Amino acid sequence: MKVVATVRDEDGGLLARAAVTAVEARTNGPREIAEGRISQGKLSVSFETNSAWGLLIEGRPVLIAPRVATARSVDLGELVLRKQGLPVPVFHASDGLVFGVPAELHVHLQAAQRRSMGDGARAAATGDPTADAVASTERIQMSFGDALGSTTRQLHEATVADTNFTLASVTVNLKGIPTASDNSIGLEFPDAELIKSGAALSELTFNVSPRAQATEPAAASGPALPDLTGYTPELAQRKAAALALTTELHAEVVSDARRAGVVVRQLPVAGSIADPDNLLRLYVGKLKVT
Repeated sequence: MKVVATVRDEDGGLLARAAVTAVEARTNGPREIAEGRISQGKLSVSFETNSAWGLLIEGRPVLIAPRVATARSVDLGELVLRKQGLPVPVFHASDGLVFGVPAELHVHLQAAQRRSMGDGARAAATGDPTADAVASTERIQMSFGDALGSTTRQLHEATVADTNFTLASVTVNLKGIPTASDNSIGLEFPDAELIKSGAALSELTFNVSPRAQATEPAAASGPALPDLTGYTPELAQRKAAALALTTELHAEVVSDARRAGVVVRQLPVAGSIADPDNLLRLYVGKLKVT
């Protein structure tokens, strides 16, 4: 597996040089599995594992979200290495802080920080400590469509990859604070401080299932029905019983005396699969009474 990404610092410039470490999840903590590097913003590291894995840049955990995934490579898109740790629970961050995030998330965080600074200044002017506490929290807002689309896209990339991985279906639960604008509704994701404050959260649940693939019906197999025409009913039934078949006798009027008293027709016809779940109907000839 080769992992690539573009890495920038918090000011937007390409990260000139850094060491990269790939780790995998273990019950006793993360284990180092490979080393890579960053050169002029280009991250590259290769490893072989089927376990959950994460990345460290200069020993600092980063939060990753694959943008393009195949059987042999994963492109993480653009990452931003932050100076301040972000409290996100990931297995390879022992103290719960990550120092690198996807560029899209970094943009949201910058906007939240700017809003917090503005609200904080207003709180200081009014002397309202509650407003200051609210202003200091960072929250990320995402529309329902973006959340569903992002999840669906990543699941699709995993299922179409040339691997032995098979996805049946996934149920996703999101909890947050509903938001609304003139033409859309969204979900604002809270941080730990807001959750502790007892704010009422709403839950969004959706199910993602792969589209069914058209498959050819399995060919039936088993012994073929023999041709029982010309046999007496007793002999025909014995042959059917040898194939574990249940028979049903019917009379059929015939004009030829040589066909009277013997099987003149059968359903299913000879050559069909002898299926014990299907009834075998035998039609015995009977001379028409004049």
